[in-house]
Amino acid sequence: MHVDGAFRQFPDRLPDGTRIHAEHLAAGTRTELQPTNMGMTFQSGQTERIAIGTLTFSQSGRHALRLEGLDAPRAFSLREARFLQHARRVGAFLVPGGLLFVTGVVWLIIVVSARPGRGSAPQ
Repeated sequence: MHVDGAFRQFPDRLPDGTRIHAEHLAAGTRTELQPTNMGMTFQSGQTERIAIGTLTFSQSGRHALRLEGLDAPRAFSLREARFLQHARRVGAFLVPGGLLFVTGVVWLIIVVSARPGRGSAPQ
């Protein structure tokens, strides 16, 4: 990752003792980063982004991101999680597709079992 114009590599996890929180500038309240072990990554060219946690804000307004316990500079970005949006899109295709598949299997069973001569003993 490029930090201060130089390419640097960092471990996937933050060092022990690192704390990150967002401070609401008007109210002074803190929202602590909740660490995640989901290992979600995004790669683009030589840049790799790794999700380290989530922040859920209780108040709207301006916030300042505060980092404590880091010895070396790191690049951080804050993004809105869109996992649920992607999951809904996948579900929008899987649910109708699954229903269509089950309907096709049931229809096939009905058609095959309704053929003349099936189920009766030869005479």
